[in-house]
Amino acid sequence: MFIILFQLYVIVQVLHVLISLLAIQRVLMCFFQSIEKHLVAVQDKIFGNIRYLYIAFLGFDILGVFYGFKCVPCGFTVFVV
Repeated sequence: MFIILFQLYVIVQVLHVLISLLAIQRVLMCFFQSIEKHLVAVQDKIFGNIRYLYIAFLGFDILGVFYGFKCVPCGFTVFVV
């Protein structure tokens, strides 16, 4: 059960980053129409390598969990979803 919740947490984080990038892209396209082709190229690169984004977030969260459990005696509070 914990693994499923952890995976859902990672998926939500990645989707939050992707939605934020999309919002930034739309704002830039509204003000600077001339850079649209560059933004589309960046978007295609990100979507082409999306699995690395998931792996990075998964790795960071796993390290955070292990680091958090290691530092409990030193006053670090563990936030488990």
